[in-house]
Amino acid sequence: MDPDAQDVEGRTALFFASANGHLEIVDILLASKADPTMTNAQGNTALHWACVNGHEDVVVRLLRRARSRTWSTPAGERRWTRRCTTTGGRALTRS
Repeated sequence: MDPDAQDVEGRTALFFASANGHLEIVDILLASKADPTMTNAQGNTALHWACVNGHEDVVVRLLRRARSRTWSTPAGERRWTRRCTTTGGRALTRS
């Protein structure tokens, strides 16, 4: 099974697990090499949906996994976590 298989809107299993706060499933998908930086048709990531829905534990896990990728650093992790906590994810953009 391809952990990065996408539906017609570009969403992956990681998107759904992250959006719904299923940390154990997120861990399984990440262990299966799911890419946390993939975007859907609207340009959103699993991180975006975890944040919008207030799943801070999932946000932190995704950021730690993506640290080796282009959009996550220790400072970025703190910034994303703070934005999720203070804004509930509203008006969140990838930076």
